Amino acid sequence: MKGQKMRRDGRRGVATGKMADLISENRSWFERVLGLDVLKQDVEELKKGLAELTAKHSGHVAGQGDGRELDELLSKNAELEKKKSELEGDAIRFQRKIESLSARLEEKSQAVSNLREQFRRREGELCKQIGMLEQERDRLEGRSERLELELDSALKKISVLEDTPARRVKRLYDTLDESSREGLANIFPSGEEAALFAGGIIRMEALWKYAAYLRQQHIDGEFEKVRDIFYILFEEYARVMNASFQDVRQGEQFMLNSFIRDNRSSAQNGIVASVVLKGFLVNGQLVQKSIVKVKQ
Repeated sequence: MKGQKMRRDGRRGVATGKMADLISENRSWFERVLGLDVLKQDVEELKKGLAELTAKHSGHVAGQGDGRELDELLSKNAELEKKKSELEGDAIRFQRKIESLSARLEEKSQAVSNLREQFRRREGELCKQIGMLEQERDRLEGRSERLELELDSALKKISVLEDTPARRVKRLYDTLDESSREGLANIFPSGEEAALFAGGIIRMEALWKYAAYLRQQHIDGEFEKVRDIFYILFEEYARVMNASFQDVRQGEQFMLNSFIRDNRSSAQNGIVASVVLKGFLVNGQLVQKSIVKVKQ
């Protein structure tokens, strides 16, 4: 009896530690093992009853009825012992299943732990690589900005070198409306750079007169473009023809024999308020008078 109690307590200790995690999955097994304790109590009670009956027979106290009761108790005890043996076998198998499942759970836990460790290492490597890539990106962005600045500077230098007087005249000419181009047809035979440059220098006086005409007609937008074309070409004209612009100073007295009064002047006589179109000289001789605004 003492050995049976020790085995029962041992089995209870094992089951208590791990049965909680597997109770739902192995409920039928658990219920069968739990019934083992109940059977053991029944067996103990039967044994106690058998002992009492045996004592009665030994003292010649029991009758025939007691013999039949003893046989029934012995038969029931045998059935309970068999049931107990089956349940003990079930308990052993259940314990082995618990141990197997516990081992598998331990393997899975170790696998998860290994995966987490691999993930942490990989995450650290990726963070390091990302940091290096960000540094390289910043370096390349800085270099790209420097290259863009250098390129803009180079393009500006090229633009200055290539921005010849003929090209400047061409750009202005291309912005003129159709009627202005027709008015300049006797000066510029075509819209090509060379034709514009040569035609303007050869017919400088006619170019000045057409600009003055546009001013008198109050066609200001077209006048400003033709005036600028005249000024650009006159710089080249002055180099080869010993020519120069007429010297006009703002605030000097208006002289009819020296200047042409602009038709938008606020006074007939007075002082020069501003120069509308510069006149010019060739070899010291006045070819065209400057058009000026006059005010009191």
